[in-house]
Amino acid sequence: MKKSYLLLSAIVGLSINVIAQTVSTFMGTPGIAGINVATSTFANAQFAYPANMIVDKSGKMWVIEAAGGSSSIGNRLRVLVDMTTPASVYHRAGSASGSGGYSNGTGIGLSLFNNPTGIVTDTLGNIYIADAGNNAIRKVNAYVNVGTPQTATTFAGSATGASGNVDNLGTAASFNTPTDLAIDSLGNIYVADALNNSIRKITPSGAVTTWAGSGSFGSADGTGTAATFTFPTGLGWFDNRTLLIADQGNKLIRKMDIITRVVTTIAGNKNATGIADGDAMTQAGFLAPTDIAVDNNKNIYVTEGSPNGQPVNIIRKISGTCVSTFAGTNGVTGTTNGDGAAAKFNNPSGIIFYNGFLYVADQGNQTIRKITPSTTVPQPAPIAGFASPITSGVTNTTYTFHDSTSIVPNSRIWRFTPSTVSYMGGTDSSSKDVQIQFTAKGTYNVTLKLTNCWGVSTTPAHTIGVNNVGINEVNANQNLSVYPNPTKGLFEISLTGNTDGNLHLSVMDVQGKIVYERSSISNKEVIDLGNVSKGIYILKISGKETSINKKIIVE
Repeated sequence: MKKSYLLLSAIVGLSINVIAQTVSTFMGTPGIAGINVATSTFANAQFAYPANMIVDKSGKMWVIEAAGGSSSIGNRLRVLVDMTTPASVYHRAGSASGSGGYSNGTGIGLSLFNNPTGIVTDTLGNIYIADAGNNAIRKVNAYVNVGTPQTATTFAGSATGASGNVDNLGTAASFNTPTDLAIDSLGNIYVADALNNSIRKITPSGAVTTWAGSGSFGSADGTGTAATFTFPTGLGWFDNRTLLIADQGNKLIRKMDIITRVVTTIAGNKNATGIADGDAMTQAGFLAPTDIAVDNNKNIYVTEGSPNGQPVNIIRKISGTCVSTFAGTNGVTGTTNGDGAAAKFNNPSGIIFYNGFLYVADQGNQTIRKITPSTTVPQPAPIAGFASPITSGVTNTTYTFHDSTSIVPNSRIWRFTPSTVSYMGGTDSSSKDVQIQFTAKGTYNVTLKLTNCWGVSTTPAHTIGVNNVGINEVNANQNLSVYPNPTKGLFEISLTGNTDGNLHLSVMDVQGKIVYERSSISNKEVIDLGNVSKGIYILKISGKETSINKKIIVE
């Protein structure tokens, strides 16, 4: 016989997911890979594949341009001298035409880069660049004024552009595609050495050591070189000793304590096949985490670009233990400004947080985008709902209640009040489909409570009238309490409303085997299951007019 199900849902505890962060174009001409290297105004500046940016202590924004396009234009260092006014953008280092190369020197054309992708500044205003194509960390001296050219030198890594994985001093050390940098309060620089699958450390004197990562592909958490990475690409500071790592090849977000060198995973699933929001460790899926920034409230932002031509083009947010899509739409490419998912990106790469705003190097759109965060961050809680097979029922008959929620919660609790029910078929109160038998006649209220990292939702009570059937009639006024439950073995039972007199007690395992039995009990007894194995058991009390089952968990 086909059953008819009654669907129930609730929005108790729901936060509506209305995203109000606004994306705008801060600098650059969307879709035009420009090489206007002469002085250009804030309004008409053109970029060629901007990969990352940093704001120095004096408020100047430095933008590094990677190599891109069929003509490989880019490969330059640009500066916006004043972010608060429509000031000028200047070319400070790299080829005038945007072509790549490797040379140290003073001024435009004499200092050349090859696909630079990461940039930091120290307290003195010196600029350090991850020159990925040259397998080197370059240094540009501090800005003086527009008329004073700046000099690029090789700070660490090969002086010829050769790749390697050698710890040593300065140019005696070697890297393999260093993609991003982070600098601590002591002036130590940390390098995402992508193809060496490691995080390297450079002291202010230029001494290079492998700080984390074995050099082999992997996703193992651990200390120092016991940890493994797969193509780490982006770095960001969570606090002054916690370095965040976009482990792109593993589709994970990792963190490292720079003092103890302990590496742990904080978000993502290395087996993810698509973008998924939700609990950071159990539900979230990344596809191309590229770079990381952190705001003043410790929210983490991750860019996801277009690896191997596969468009992702979104900004993700990790808030506490929850991951959400903050801006952009997965798989959609465009230049549109707007709020949240209405905004469009094209291979966003670098991201920074400065003075209350996020700035994104939107590499494929040749622009620097600005995101004004919302003042509140509403997030989606689960909307609890379930399908009930009945509005009225009978005892000693199995009924299945189905959780119809579309999301996967972190926890689920079915509640039947009163609790005179038996869980059947190997299910329990946390199952998606719960199978129960009512063991007492009476009026029952059924609720479903769901919890995920965004919040809690509970359905309104669904009322079911239950009548007796068969020989196991139960007095609806009886109530059995068990304490403690779960138990280490010793617990107390208390039965109220009993007029049955002599009662029989038995405890069965999930296979139905009796492991404990008493032929006569009173309304209050102490039971000792200290000799049974850990697991789930069914406590059954029966009499002439009584049949009550209770689940017991022995820990």
